Amino acid sequence: MKVYKMSDRIKVKIEDITLHISPLNLEQKADIGNDLVDFQVTKDVRSYSKAIVKAVCFALKDIEGVEDSDGQFKLRFDENGNVDIEDVELLLNSDLSDKIGASCMAFINSIPKEIRGEDGKPLEGVEILNPLLQTPKKK
Repeated sequence: MKVYKMSDRIKVKIEDITLHISPLNLEQKADIGNDLVDFQVTKDVRSYSKAIVKAVCFALKDIEGVEDSDGQFKLRFDENGNVDIEDVELLLNSDLSDKIGASCMAFINSIPKEIRGEDGKPLEGVEILNPLLQTPKKK
């Protein structure tokens, strides 16, 4: 059995970008899970959208291959180490938003072996690059 630390990073390649995703802690999983349960009960799509936003905020730790109008896009983080909501909104308004959201949501239960869509099939153009792990170097 392999266990992952919260400081580990799993790279997920989506077409020409690469996400660096961290495992979620139990509190984060519960927070996202509450929104998913609320969605199942109320069918209010805002609850599902909140779950996706939280998954990206909590799980995403770096991104490669994204440019903004100033050139290289660099994620900003809040005081808790979560991606700044404005950056999440930029990413979730991109043409890869469904794949970015699905990739981060896939980490709710455990470390996935592959990223699947809502239909249960593997997402085309999405690949987990390092099923082992990468731990960031300490500064």
